[in-house]
Amino acid sequence: AAQMRVSRAVERLRRALMRRGIAVSAAALAATLGSDAVVSAPAGLAASAASSALATAASGSGTTVTLIKLMTMTKLKAGIVSAVVAAGLTTSFVVQHSSLTSQREENNALREQTEQLDQQLDQVRADNLRLAKIQLDANELDQLRKEHLETRGFREKPLPPFGKSVLMPAPFQS
Repeated sequence: AAQMRVSRAVERLRRALMRRGIAVSAAALAATLGSDAVVSAPAGLAASAASSALATAASGSGTTVTLIKLMTMTKLKAGIVSAVVAAGLTTSFVVQHSSLTSQREENNALREQTEQLDQQLDQVRADNLRLAKIQLDANELDQLRKEHLETRGFREKPLPPFGKSVLMPAPFQS
């Protein structure tokens, strides 16, 4: 991850230099920056820092105790804050997990319900086809009965109150 950030930063620097009219490759830029990246501190700086730290420690032991107490309290506060953050993250993960679990269960129940409704729909369609065939057969049977009766010399006379027909002989024709 750090290498990707460095390569992106080098590329941004190369583009910024290109806008100013300086043409340089990313590899050359990285090599130039890498050669000057490690510069040692002057030798005298380390010695003067060590001597001033020792002088301060010898002269101000009261401030050292205060400083240690402050550092301890800061570490304690950091520990408490990190524990609170960890508890918050854990709680959010638990809530999210339970929410996902309940949604999965609901999805499964809806899938089962859909499958049952599909099966019922298939059954209704099959029944509809069967009833349509029966209706066609009944219509064809009625038509055949009428034709048969007409060929034998009978005709139908409907009865108004019940809607059924009565067979009456056709008038005699000579």
